[in-house]
Amino acid sequence: MSGESAERSDADGQTVEDEAGPAPDANEAWPPSEVRAADEDVEVQRESAGSAPDGVGAARIDRPGVQEPPRPPNEVTSRRDARPLTGEPSPVDAPPASEPSGSAIQTFTPGTNQDWTAGVIADGDPQVGDDLLPDHSFALCLTHDVDRPYKLAQAFFYALRDRDPTQLASLLPGRQPNWTFDTILQIEARHDVRSAFYFLDEQRLFRDRPMREWLDLDAWRLYADRYDLDDPAIVELLHRLDRGGWEVGLHGSYESYDDRERLRAEKERLERVLGTPIRGGRQHYLNRTLPETWEHHAAIGQDYDATIGSASEIGFGYGDTIGRPFDDSFVAFPLTMMDVAMPDPGTDPAAAWSAADRVLEAAAERGAITTVLWHPRVFNESDWPGHTDLYRHLIERAQSLGGWVGSPAELYDELDHPA
Repeated sequence: MSGESAERSDADGQTVEDEAGPAPDANEAWPPSEVRAADEDVEVQRESAGSAPDGVGAARIDRPGVQEPPRPPNEVTSRRDARPLTGEPSPVDAPPASEPSGSAIQTFTPGTNQDWTAGVIADGDPQVGDDLLPDHSFALCLTHDVDRPYKLAQAFFYALRDRDPTQLASLLPGRQPNWTFDTILQIEARHDVRSAFYFLDEQRLFRDRPMREWLDLDAWRLYADRYDLDDPAIVELLHRLDRGGWEVGLHGSYESYDDRERLRAEKERLERVLGTPIRGGRQHYLNRTLPETWEHHAAIGQDYDATIGSASEIGFGYGDTIGRPFDDSFVAFPLTMMDVAMPDPGTDPAAAWSAADRVLEAAAERGAITTVLWHPRVFNESDWPGHTDLYRHLIERAQSLGGWVGSPAELYDELDHPA
C-alpha cells in the first residue's frame, strides 16, 4: 500500500484518527524489555568494497544448524539504556559480549557470503519492478513486535535509578505511556499504509517456570509480568487492528524457536482470541536456529517468518529480497532496520534520518524487499525522543522514492509462489 491519504476508516466506519481507543487501566505489571542493548554513540559508516555494487548491509551471519545456548539478551527499555558503557554497567545496561554494537552501514554483495542462511536470503526470489509491483521501485514492510504495552515496574526502576519521581505518573489509572497504538495507527492511516503487529504469548514466571528461577534476574526479565492475550484491552486491540486492515501476527516466545509444539500452541491461542488465521510473525529476541526454526514455522501453517536479521546493525547483511528456504511457498523476510540499531534520533536526528535515507535509497536502486521493526514502546516520546518522527520519515521517504509500503502478509499476496 502506498500513496497519501488524509485519513482511513476502520471496519466500524470510524476514522482511525477519531477513534479514541484509550489506554487500559494497568492491571498487568510491566514486563522488562526485549531488545538487545545497542550502543547508542556509534559511527555510522558506509564502506566500499572493491567492485561490490552500491548498497548497504551488515556482515553478521548465523551459522546454519549451529545453535547458541539460549540466553536472555540484556534489556533496552528506553534510550537512556542504549548508551556506551562507562564504569560498572548495571544488568540492564550491559550488552551481550557476542553481540556487535552500533549501526554499521556497509557494502554487501548478495550471494557472496559462504553461509547457507545468508545464501537462502540473498539468492531469494525477485527484486521489485517488472513482474513484481511494476509501479514501484522497492518494497518496505512495516512491523511492530508487541513486547510490553504496559509500563509499571519500569516506572519504579527509573524513579529510583534516576531519582525522577515523574516516572511514577505511569502508575496512575489510564496513564500508560507505552500504550502507543493510537499514535501508530494514526501515522499509518494518514499515509494510507498498514503494518503487522506481532503479539507475544510468553510463559509466566510463577505459573510456568520452576521455583528455582523465581529469584533469578534473567528469569524475571524473560517471564515476569507478561501481558495476557485474554486481557480485555489486548482482545479489543487485536480486533481493532483486524477490523482496520492491519495484520496481526505471532511473536514466538523465547523458547519456542526450537519447540514446534509450543509454537503451534501459541499460534492456536492467538487465533482463538482473534478469530482469524495467523499467517506469519517473528521470534522473540530474534531467537533462532536455522533451518529448524523455519521448519517449525512452515509446519504449523505459517506463510512466512520475519526473524532473520540483527538487533544492532542495519542494512542488507541478510539479503535484499525474500528467501525460500525449502523452495516452496514458505517465505523468509530479512529484517533491514530495527529501531534500537539506528543512530539515536533524540540526540542526533540528522544522523538517524541520514542513515534511514541511505538504506531506503539503496533499496530503491536495487529493487529491494526490506523490513523494518519499530517497537510500540519507542513511540513513547518521553523515553524514546525522536523515534516517532523517524518512523514517519521512513514511510514518507519510501513513498517519495516510489516504494511500496505495507505489511509482510500484503506483500506475500503480491508474490508468485510455487505450487
